[in-house]
Amino acid sequence: MPLRLRGSRFAPLATTASTAILALILVVACGGADKQDVLDEAPGATSGTSSTSTSSSSSTGGASSSGASSTGGIDAGGTSSGGPSCDREKEPNDNQGSANTLVTSLCGTITSAGDVDFLTFTLPSSAKGVNLGFSGSVVLRVSVDGANAVTLKAGSTQPIPFVKGRPYLVEIRAEAKADWKVTLNIQ
Repeated sequence: MPLRLRGSRFAPLATTASTAILALILVVACGGADKQDVLDEAPGATSGTSSTSTSSSSSTGGASSSGASSTGGIDAGGTSSGGPSCDREKEPNDNQGSANTLVTSLCGTITSAGDVDFLTFTLPSSAKGVNLGFSGSVVLRVSVDGANAVTLKAGSTQPIPFVKGRPYLVEIRAEAKADWKVTLNIQ
């Protein structure tokens, strides 16, 4: 029969112990991985962040990791709410051949359900991780040669591939007119 601690003075200790055991399981499960894929996003949110990193350790115990947070909505001026200025997309960027280069962040607008915007970036050989965040009522399809394409939307948990030296293509779509912001952070 399980031990019931609810309502007792030991309940907080049981919760802390459960959390510690869960953390230990995650460390053991992911400790030997060469790749670590993560997507952080609140369910139902209209923004998202997908991060991928490789982890390596040395004899000193050092490791690399990545993490990011997403921004709020986009205003017509191309800035995130309460945040710094955002460079606007350059039209035309409606096909793969005219994709805008994503360096740090770009803002844009899907003008109708049939409109598509494309962005591109390449991870340098020195990259240890990548975070791709977005906001707006849009869906992103991220592809890179040598890996399966992934679709990112608010509330999804799909990580993006981590491939150095090959161009990524980010396709942005929406069901109706929508402002968007995509942010890239390479570690």
